[in-house]
Amino acid sequence: MNEPFPLWLHTGAILTAGHRSAPARSAERVPMWDRKTRVEHVLRAFLRVCQNVVIVGECTDLDFGSEQRVQTIEFSGSNPNPLAWLDTVLSGGRDTQYLVATCDQPFLTVPLLSRLTEGRPESPHLFMIPRGTSFHPFPGYYPASILPSVERVLSSDKPDIRELIHQVTPLWVPLSEREEYHLLSINSPDQLGRLQRLSGNNTVSY
Repeated sequence: MNEPFPLWLHTGAILTAGHRSAPARSAERVPMWDRKTRVEHVLRAFLRVCQNVVIVGECTDLDFGSEQRVQTIEFSGSNPNPLAWLDTVLSGGRDTQYLVATCDQPFLTVPLLSRLTEGRPESPHLFMIPRGTSFHPFPGYYPASILPSVERVLSSDKPDIRELIHQVTPLWVPLSEREEYHLLSINSPDQLGRLQRLSGNNTVSY
């Protein structure tokens, strides 16, 4: 049995594909190996890491049960890009520190997410892929203190989350090649099957 991790006393945020003008109807419900959905897998890992969790956006017909540590909030932007989703999280005033992932990352694990909560709290923490030429904006640790930078980039001619990262000097968390598949997004049953064959895993251990 895995040893329990102490809860990080801040908020996890799971970004969905749904917003008021285009609710998610199937994205979160791609079935996994155990018939649970992608977002359920992400939520399960987040509840073992974070004190509270918010689901950002509309998850049509998804039931998160009676878990009192989970809330849903609406996407507040007009252009549903990653930077706008991050703006919704950081501007909500629920916390000063957030661990953020997307609903289509079902292979995230507790040890992996916990690594992002360590280090200086004033800077974002992001995984650098092994080849060192790119990075994954999610999952990531984002402090609310970078909200002015988020809003400045969001209103610029280049409202891209990668432009934000170039401005805020993140803490880079090393990631081994064998761990990289945990960060991948799954958007169809075919993608899931290919990933399982490549990784040699049929399940994920939280």
